[in-house]
Amino acid sequence: MTDRLLIVDDDPETRSLLRDLVLAATEATVVEAQDGMEALLTLRQHAPDLILLDLDMPGLSGKDMLIALKSHGYGGPLIALASGEGEQSVLEAFRLGATDYVTKPLREAEVVAVLTRALETLGRRRRGDRLAANLQAAQAQVETLAGQLDALAVVGDMVAQARDLKSLFDRVLDTAIDLTGAGYAMLLLRDERSGKVVLRAGKNLPLAMLDRLDEPVQDQLADLVLTSREALIVSGEALRRFAVAKDLHAAAYVPLAVQSKAIGVLAVASSTEGAAFSEAHGRALKTLANLAGIALVNARLFALAARRAQGPAPAADGPVALAERQKRQMQVLLVHLKQPLDAIEAELNRLVGGGEGPLAKNLGHRLAGVRHQVRQLQALVSKLSSGPE
Repeated sequence: MTDRLLIVDDDPETRSLLRDLVLAATEATVVEAQDGMEALLTLRQHAPDLILLDLDMPGLSGKDMLIALKSHGYGGPLIALASGEGEQSVLEAFRLGATDYVTKPLREAEVVAVLTRALETLGRRRRGDRLAANLQAAQAQVETLAGQLDALAVVGDMVAQARDLKSLFDRVLDTAIDLTGAGYAMLLLRDERSGKVVLRAGKNLPLAMLDRLDEPVQDQLADLVLTSREALIVSGEALRRFAVAKDLHAAAYVPLAVQSKAIGVLAVASSTEGAAFSEAHGRALKTLANLAGIALVNARLFALAARRAQGPAPAADGPVALAERQKRQMQVLLVHLKQPLDAIEAELNRLVGGGEGPLAKNLGHRLAGVRHQVRQLQALVSKLSSGPE
């Protein structure tokens, strides 16, 4: 960034000398004013970063100029130009906001030294401003992340404790909307028998889509994600290439993966013009999708356990064959459950370990609690996988 220096002096020779010294010592842009009124006009037009001001000019005095500059909002370095015997003027200038001074007649070494100090001060101030802005932005990101993690922790608690898929899916979709600012969210699952994509749950869906709940739907983006098992975030003109609603401006689809198989898709979309979803949104949605996948496997495990608790039903192939078939089904479900649990634990380890920056103390404890619950589920899966003791 090129600095802008304003020289205010009624003597053209002094202005010329100062301009030459400034240009020799820096790469700054120099503007000049011959009196106070011109200086105030230049201040509005050029917004200088540093001012060299003669304290002894006709019209507005140096004192008047210092007060006027302050009232116009100038807060940068200000070098006063004073006569050799004007010690009282210099003291007054410092009291009114000057940051340094040079005496007349001007000496090159003194002017260069004062300019160097002023520009170094200006550089430090800018670096401090950038640092403050970065810290403020980082704080905002931490607060946003804290809110996201808190929301994900709530969903994690439900996965670990609840068996009601409808309530959990509602919570997942609500959280997806809260985390991304999307207009609506939906959960699409592949039917195991037909292979078709079914709209399993939705939030804020358009009326046309509400009528399709629990029915097969045609969704080109969902098909792509199910095939690739990779998240897809698209907006603007790129979204027009797909067969989607004309009023959509952004969409994000992430797969529900169990082992190496995608069993469904969590999707959000926005109709707000100029809307777009970020990679951070994609990561949050992926975590939600993993939780939803675990919930599905949990529900199947609970259902299978409930059937086993009721005793084997009569079967044409006999109780031994039925028990073996149920055992195989249980092992398959346990294998499918292990991968998303491991993925959730790895993400929690990263977050608790500071992978997204420092966490609030209470949030760190909360996430550690969720991680403990996930590890309990992992231990249960391992125990069930090893068979009865």
